Amino acid sequence: MRILTGLLVLTLSMGAMAQLAPGHYQAGRHYEVLEKPVATSDPDKIEVVEIFSYLCGHCFTFAPLVSAWEERLADDVVLVHAHAVWAPAMEAYARGLHTAKALGIFEKVHMPIFTSVHQERKQMNDAEAWADFLASYGADRDDALKAYNSMGVSNQVRQNANRIREDYKSRGTPELVVDGKYRISARGAGTHSEMLRIADYLIEQIRAERK
Repeated sequence: MRILTGLLVLTLSMGAMAQLAPGHYQAGRHYEVLEKPVATSDPDKIEVVEIFSYLCGHCFTFAPLVSAWEERLADDVVLVHAHAVWAPAMEAYARGLHTAKALGIFEKVHMPIFTSVHQERKQMNDAEAWADFLASYGADRDDALKAYNSMGVSNQVRQNANRIREDYKSRGTPELVVDGKYRISARGAGTHSEMLRIADYLIEQIRAERK
């Protein structure tokens, strides 16, 4: 009886593993299909948008995995980081992200921002705090202040926030949106690593469809 029970458990476990194997991902279960596709920034690329927040602990954990994953992406894939704004406190961090992009130092400061927030417990809630932080990584402080308060950064923050909330229908972080068509969350994927494997699977699907 014990042997039969063991075999049954093993069979069920193998079945569960097979369902999560590449090629067995299911829409509505492991990822969601957006009701209305969202235009991407470059139609010649397969765009993957990471929806995140610097205030999110899960995003802090996910960030190194995403960074390593990005390094092996093919030339036809582009990763875009989009900061969610669901509460007033999040806007300053979305502005910080777009300020760093405007100054051309985003890649340099992305992980240090996470470290500053989650390990050093720093709060960067205004232009002065962001100018000080970005200046410590080589930016001109006055340029950082101007960029943070600029109309261009304000528009980018507002447009991204609306796209995340209204177009992607995102309600949590971190999430991935692949080519403006598919949304992946940890709830459906199960783990952060699995989110990236599902993204790889969808990228291959899109690549095949384009051929």
